[in-house]
Amino acid sequence: MALLDFTTFTEVDPSSDLTVTSDTIEIDSMTRGVAAGIYKDFGAGYFTGDFTFNWRFDFTLGVGRYSATSIFALTPVYSLTRDNRDNASTGFDIYIGTSHENTEIITILADWVTNSADQTNTGYDPPKSFWYTLTRSGTTITLQIYTDASRTALYDTLSINNGAAPAYRYLYAMSSFESSFSPTDTITGTLGDVLITT
Repeated sequence: MALLDFTTFTEVDPSSDLTVTSDTIEIDSMTRGVAAGIYKDFGAGYFTGDFTFNWRFDFTLGVGRYSATSIFALTPVYSLTRDNRDNASTGFDIYIGTSHENTEIITILADWVTNSADQTNTGYDPPKSFWYTLTRSGTTITLQIYTDASRTALYDTLSINNGAAPAYRYLYAMSSFESSFSPTDTITGTLGDVLITT
């Protein structure tokens, strides 16, 4: 078990929206349309078998009805943004944003290969902090979402089919959508304390 050091990751930040320290990534008014992210190449086949990740995300502000960002992704090949991964049918994502019906926050877990997805019921307006525990066991990925740092107040549990449980190489601690849909909607927040168990 070890906290990920984001200063060892590669930063892509064309609009200067991100501030990176060893254990946090601050997002300041990042648009849906930008191509940005913090990622690391761990080497071919690094993430195999069962694994667990823990982290938190503080959703500070969303401007526009579709403010969103990816707050975790794994892929076998490089694919920087959420829409890139969706279009290329590679890897899986956890992304967060405001729902199109209103301003409430939703988290979505999606596998782009199996087209398996699950999402939270809406229920919280920003600002709101969430603590995540992601587990792959066999061919199933489960995401537990808590509303307290001690992970005792369980908000929701999401689950998807991970197909043949492929090996992954690239980890994206956070990344933008790079979307042409509502490209000027923005999100502000902080991701931090990513703990990995493999």
